Order: sequence, then structure tokens, then C-alpha cells
Amino acid sequence: MKKILYTLMAAPIFFLSSCSSGGSDNPTPQNNITGVWELTELEFNGDDLMPAYLEALNYYHSNGMYELKGYLADGSYANGFGEYSISNGTLNTKSVVLTGPNSGLYQNATATLNWTDDNEISTSGNSPCLSGTGFSRSVKTTHALGAAPSNSIVGVWETTYANLAGQDILTPNYSQVLDYFWSDGTYGTDLYFLDGSFDWAIGSYSISNDQTTITTTSTLYSTGQTFTASMNITEFEIDEIELYTSNFLNSGPYTVRASRSECYPLSNWKK
Repeated sequence: MKKILYTLMAAPIFFLSSCSSGGSDNPTPQNNITGVWELTELEFNGDDLMPAYLEALNYYHSNGMYELKGYLADGSYANGFGEYSISNGTLNTKSVVLTGPNSGLYQNATATLNWTDDNEISTSGNSPCLSGTGFSRSVKTTHALGAAPSNSIVGVWETTYANLAGQDILTPNYSQVLDYFWSDGTYGTDLYFLDGSFDWAIGSYSISNDQTTITTTSTLYSTGQTFTASMNITEFEIDEIELYTSNFLNSGPYTVRASRSECYPLSNWKK
């Protein structure tokens, strides 16, 4: 079942982001895929995976956002959100796909669209995060689009810059810092030090409705200390985030930037 769930993460890639298998004599719509599309065929490495699904729908909004809603026959699900754009038949996508509260990943892809007509698309190609080749076919439905999704911090983020009171505290101390934000409001951190040691923290987070502030509470494993911090969200894109506070834990101004870790599952938390 894990294989089936992870393959559904590739379904929007095959639909929106797979490599074209060649040219076509069929007419191409004017780069407008706004609407709700249903997956009708899905193969991965030659295996027919459609019997595992009750329904898989992709919602493409006119503002460049899209959603995935997938329902499997065993009662499990997959959902996700992302950004897409089309230019001269080339499609760029950035997406976060979740297969449950603690599993999912981020993926970034560029591809060519193959249209059968205005109401049907078929694609084939390689997934940027899964090893293998897939094929899919999708048809446009009459479902209502509804409201476009908002951005979400859910996923795995790698710290790329951290400056406290004018001092770089990232590169002199850490080889890698990964933050995990789960959909249930749980927050975890993996801390890899330059000397080869490792530490971790676990806690919770909340984001304001206008997505301008984030508050985290976490407990560090090695010391048992609990820290609570509220920071301003100064930049928030699907793949980049920047946070700032004028006084972090009474130590001075603090700026931190992070990028989503591509193809790195939420379930990889080292704790």
C-alpha cells in the first residue's frame, strides 16, 4: 500500500509534469487547463494502478494554484497543493503532495503537455522523485472549482541562512538543519552538527490566518529545554520562506531563511 500511496504522489507529475513522448497532430488548446480534471488511467513501471483508486481529482485554478484530492479503495487518501504555469506548451509545476498526516513530499518539475482535445490529456514520462516511468490519462469534469488553496508550511524545510544579532549561526555550527511541519500542528527539527553529532527537538506550531506570523514551541532532546518563539513571516513562497523577529529569545534580532527539501518525505524525520 505504501508503494501505491507514493505512486499517487507521482500522478499529478505525470498529469502536469511528465516528459512528452512525441508530437501530435491533434489541436492544442490555448494553454488553458482551468477546471477540475479526473485521472482515468495510471500506470507506473508497467503496472496498472487505477484499481487501487476510487477517485483522483486535480483542481486547476485561474490564479496558477492547483489542488490534488485522491481517494483510495482502502479508505486512505492523498491530497496536495501547488503552483503551475504554462508557456508555449511548456508546463512548470511546484507541488506538495501528502499521503496522510505524517507522509508526503515536495517536487519541482518542467515538462511538455500532450492534449488529445480540450477535454482530455494523456502524458508519459519520468517522475523527478520516484524511480520509474509512468503514464496517465485525465479528462475534464463538470465539478465546481471552489476557492483556490492558500499556501501551506506543511512539509520539510532546510535552513539556508540564520543570523542572530549580526552573527551567522548556521555555517559555523551545523552541516544541516531540517524542520518538519506536519498538518496536525506538530513541529520537529533535525540538527546535524559539523562535528558529526546530532540532536533533535519536537513541539507544535501555529500560523496566523493572514500568514504574517508563526509561533513555535519546541523542546530540545539533549537538554530538555522548551523554547517558545513568535516570528514575522517576511516572505512566504511555495519553496522559500523568510522569518524575522527583533528579539529572539532575548538574544537580539534574528533572521532565518529556508527552502523546501525536494523529494524528501515528511516520514524521514530522524527522531
